[in-house]
Amino acid sequence: MSDDHIKNALQEAVKQLAEVGQQQDELERQRLELQKQGFKILTKIHGLAALCDDLPPSSPVALIVKQIERDGITNAIRNILHGVGEWMSPAQIRDQMIRFRIDLTRYKNPLGSIHTILGRLAESGEIEQGIDEKTKKAIYRAKPHFLLDRYSTEEVADAMIQPTRGKKRNKGQ
Repeated sequence: MSDDHIKNALQEAVKQLAEVGQQQDELERQRLELQKQGFKILTKIHGLAALCDDLPPSSPVALIVKQIERDGITNAIRNILHGVGEWMSPAQIRDQMIRFRIDLTRYKNPLGSIHTILGRLAESGEIEQGIDEKTKKAIYRAKPHFLLDRYSTEEVADAMIQPTRGKKRNKGQ
């Protein structure tokens, strides 16, 4: 095969990768929307279950409520951020945790613990941190994972089309 055929095949593969990436990104958007809807339904289930006096302890609803309330603080923060899907302040996250009856009494300073966990999650890249324009305080949101946000088609194409055959690479590369 000549270099032209290889380059054409490579460009076609990059084009296909971009198309697949667009499809994956659309599915991710749909997944995030479904996650938000599911969170709203869980919120409704939790609130309605709290109004029921005689839920059998082994019923699916009771088990869902117990799991929500038993979840650790880090997972609760993740679930809230992913479920809401919007920017939230640490105080809003704390309020949502209280609403779900997540036990914060074992923490001397629950809001401080929430700040620490949010900082760790942001540092690891799991969530995004921003600044609220009005309050000038930190806000956080779940980080969506879109393929094309990580790799632009042009970056992939440039990286793949750079001729490397027959050239000696420097040790530093």
